[in-house]
Amino acid sequence: MASNSITSRDQDERAGAEIVHGPEECYRHSIDLLEELGFPKGVLPLQDLEECGRVRETGFVWMKQKAPYEHFFVGSNTRDERAGAEIVHGPEECYRHSIDLLEELGFPKGVLPLQDLEECGRVRETGFVWMKQKAPYEHFFVGSNTRVSYSLEVTAYVEKFKMKKMTGIKSKQVFLWVPITEMSIDDPASKKIYFKTPMGIGKSFPVTAFMSEEEKQKYLEEKANSTK
Repeated sequence: MASNSITSRDQDERAGAEIVHGPEECYRHSIDLLEELGFPKGVLPLQDLEECGRVRETGFVWMKQKAPYEHFFVGSNTRDERAGAEIVHGPEECYRHSIDLLEELGFPKGVLPLQDLEECGRVRETGFVWMKQKAPYEHFFVGSNTRVSYSLEVTAYVEKFKMKKMTGIKSKQVFLWVPITEMSIDDPASKKIYFKTPMGIGKSFPVTAFMSEEEKQKYLEEKANSTK
């Protein structure tokens, strides 16, 4: 019943629409629309458009892509927050940079398993950091039984035992991808990492779920020695 009602509502609001199909026609349609409305052409950088429609009487419009798409806008605010940054390039330098950062903050080395890093930066004065990958990446954490998606670029503001205002990270929750905006270790003695969403809802996992193999081995040895 719910599905039928949604379909009928969609049909009602699209009645009498001007509809175009195909990437070229849809691109021209979207550019013409943005120009008519007074917006810059790059404000909706949609890709592989399949269908676009407009109901002039009501103002309702839609644009269908072949697949979801993520875009990074490089603007003045971005330049400002990156001013004075320490920047490294290339996979080896970026890997060392990211590992050093995680160790300094008190996080396990495997908590950000980014791949093919091209650029990493850090503004020590503000705590702003970013890490650019060659392509988006998904990782499954066996220890926490979670799948996490990392965008082309991951950013955050960092301090000891905390990454906040994070962008570019989503966790698969049942059938939905939910953004992760903060991770922290509130009590180092608890050996728990807390992850928070924009809604303020969070979940904690053992630090061991995100340790590298080297860290796990060291942790197990220390634990064994402490029980002797």
